[in-house]
Amino acid sequence: MNFVEILLTLLGILASLPICLILYRSYQGYSYYRRAVKVFGKNNVAFINRSYMGYGAFNKANAQHGLDSASEFNDEIKKNPDVKIVILAHFEYVNYMVCDPEMIKQVAHEYSRNYIEKFKRTIFADSVAKGLLLARGDAWKKSRTIMSNLFHFDILKKNESIMYDVVGASIQNLHDKEEVDLFKLGRTIGGEVVIESLLGKDFTKMRIGENIPADEIQQLLGDLYTETINPLCVIRHALFGLIEMDSKYLLPSQKVVRDRMNNVKNVGVKYLQQQKEKQKKGEPISAFVEAYLNLNDESCYDDVVQQLITFLIAGMDTTG
Repeated sequence: MNFVEILLTLLGILASLPICLILYRSYQGYSYYRRAVKVFGKNNVAFINRSYMGYGAFNKANAQHGLDSASEFNDEIKKNPDVKIVILAHFEYVNYMVCDPEMIKQVAHEYSRNYIEKFKRTIFADSVAKGLLLARGDAWKKSRTIMSNLFHFDILKKNESIMYDVVGASIQNLHDKEEVDLFKLGRTIGGEVVIESLLGKDFTKMRIGENIPADEIQQLLGDLYTETINPLCVIRHALFGLIEMDSKYLLPSQKVVRDRMNNVKNVGVKYLQQQKEKQKKGEPISAFVEAYLNLNDESCYDDVVQQLITFLIAGMDTTG
């Protein structure tokens, strides 16, 4: 084969990869559909095949009242109010919406395991590998022990006022006739509550670049999501595995996300050093920060930031 033939062959292979992935997602979604039909009956299951669309493109085309509201889901329910589950196949993975309250507990249990596997495919997942969601072995045991102590009733009761204060501050400037994106507002409130509860009021006064921590970390999580569902990223992950922080072959947009992640971590470490000085002076600090500072190991400072990001990933969209 000459150079031109080799080049054409390679281009043909590259062009066929998205097509193969589209066909695979269609098959995967239909397989889920057939399994659901066996359990609930054909009349109670709907299947939407949008494997040729990315998740971001699907939401952009159908979102009307926030990121998670898609008109095609609603249309299926209108056509058949008895539907129990709607299965959606798109380019990145297969998703589903549960419509039967009795299934919520069962599906939530299964989804929690699936969510961890899906989260592992997030770009730069290695940067939060010590977070409670992904940690394994001794790292998980250490994180679990610290977190268990922090969820004591007395500690949670002290943080109750944080929720009232954050909600009050978030809505005080809203006007009666003002249109509000409730999903975005909910995510902001959830992020502020998580940050202040874990790291304390002092951290909310810090600046990461020009942004307050909640805004900067929310932007970071949005960037991670955007890059993860990028079709180029999906294909690269399928061919070469996880995209890690120290990879030499990052796209320009991925380098921006990496730098944003590093900025968040650097500010977090600086903050913990400041809190260490407050602790030495006998001044009050948050129970979460104190638990890690009591380990007397500065290498654990990065763990604190990883736990914070993990909690925000798990909580912000749920709250929204």
